Amino acid sequence: MSTLISLLRGRRLLIFPALGLIWLLWRGVLPNFTPENTVLARQHALFAALEDGDDTKLLSMVSDDYLDDFKFNRDEFNLALKDCRSLFRTFGVEVKDESVELQGKEAAVTISCIARGQILNPMGDWVLAQSREVKKPYVFRFRKESIWGWGWRLVKVEQPDLKLPAGYKPGAVRDGSAINEALGKMMSP
Repeated sequence: MSTLISLLRGRRLLIFPALGLIWLLWRGVLPNFTPENTVLARQHALFAALEDGDDTKLLSMVSDDYLDDFKFNRDEFNLALKDCRSLFRTFGVEVKDESVELQGKEAAVTISCIARGQILNPMGDWVLAQSREVKKPYVFRFRKESIWGWGWRLVKVEQPDLKLPAGYKPGAVRDGSAINEALGKMMSP
């Protein structure tokens, strides 16, 4: 009987550290996993994948239903980003302001940002100039496609001020045979 009582006393002492751990998780860790923070983390991961040129990671964050104002689908969006990235030795996005608006399983991340990078090609100058001329913020629309935190996927990017050269097709810049034609179209006003 005395061993049973001593065993129960030992377990009672474990309750306080367990309650302390639960309180620490509740106050310190869980607030970081709000939907707003999770969507912003996905947005930052999207920019990081773009900067690193990691197409696999980038595509994992884009919905199969992606369709933007330029009528680019998921694969064309990826090719357009590859075109853009190929113009630079190093490429990055400087975020100035960002906000998240949630509506159920959809989120809109509004971001003021500018492209930065070491240029490899004269078209890179054009891309940076376009980035500086954009006055309205970008709106990245996400949809929650699974129960997991990483289930937020990009479904659309909105930027009414962004201009593409006439006749631009995603992948044209990276295609060696089309580079001169694409250069001419992008450099002309």
